[in-house]
Amino acid sequence: MMPSSSVSDSEERNASKFKRRKSDLISSDEPLYAFKENTSRWQQADLEALGIIYDQNDIPLYKLIDRVKQVAWRGHVYKSTLSPEHLSVFANLMKEFLTLCLPFENGPRPVTFVEAVSLIAEIEETREKFYNHTLQAKALLDSLTKETKREYLLWQARTYDFLKYLGIFQESRSSCPLRKSQYTNLFMKFTEIFSLQPELGGNREASIAIGQQKTVSSPDVRFVSYPRFAPATVLIAHSEVSYFSHKKEKTESAADFDIHELSPSILGQHGGELLAERHSSFFTPGVLGMICLKSTIIFTFLEISEDHYRCVKKGLDCREKVASICYTKPYDYWDPKDRDEIYSTLFWLGHLQSSEK
Repeated sequence: MMPSSSVSDSEERNASKFKRRKSDLISSDEPLYAFKENTSRWQQADLEALGIIYDQNDIPLYKLIDRVKQVAWRGHVYKSTLSPEHLSVFANLMKEFLTLCLPFENGPRPVTFVEAVSLIAEIEETREKFYNHTLQAKALLDSLTKETKREYLLWQARTYDFLKYLGIFQESRSSCPLRKSQYTNLFMKFTEIFSLQPELGGNREASIAIGQQKTVSSPDVRFVSYPRFAPATVLIAHSEVSYFSHKKEKTESAADFDIHELSPSILGQHGGELLAERHSSFFTPGVLGMICLKSTIIFTFLEISEDHYRCVKKGLDCREKVASICYTKPYDYWDPKDRDEIYSTLFWLGHLQSSEK
């Protein structure tokens, strides 16, 4: 028997292709499938044992966000699905004045000293041009409220700081291959431009009980709504430096992207993190996430029905229930064309996270 109408069309398509593992759970008393105690050790097979799979193909970002909004109205209702108008002004200014394009981050090889000096000079030039242009453009906002002007100055300063940090990052690349934590820090700095407030995932441990088994989760980055009395997770992010399966070679074209080429450990870990955040998600019964692959971002969204979620928590057989994770192509935030496509979404998420209503 298939899931109720709360299951999306993509889930229904995947259901016909999905084959259950013989080691599925059959009861909470004697589970035949042993889940690891931390999602950092999950594999894709762990998700499949719970009836959770990644869609076959990516979807455009606007379609994913539309789905997020539709699902959230059934759960954690918020008053606005749109960003304030002045955030569109910020986005347009970024498209016009933040045109810096850095080489695609591919492979472990650090840049040479000469390359680093050239990149840093280009970043510094962009930083000064951006500041000067936005300083002149501030006159466009003179008719707006005092609060909006303050937001403008904060946005301008955060963007200026990100570009400075990006220059430091490029300098580090000339000495040795960078660690995962450095990419994570750069990503966090980038999100701050949009009024998003990132924190390290270890600051708040999430967990889920699957029958008698408990699994804990600490995503690399978490964005929690503020200043709500009961914090809700707006977004979680998982970052990787080495991320493709050994079975296939990476393609540089987003059109050729297939999330199933990522390693099973990445897919399993991220899916487990989404599942563990479900009970506190801002978008319940869905959970919004990102997979960050060096300088690229993949948006993900898990939708799992209440009936399916209860089945998972009780450790029962979920073979007739299917929940899917939809996702976008990778967006490289070092590339202005890709950045332009994600500005409005990031500003909207920043607005939701910091809104007091």
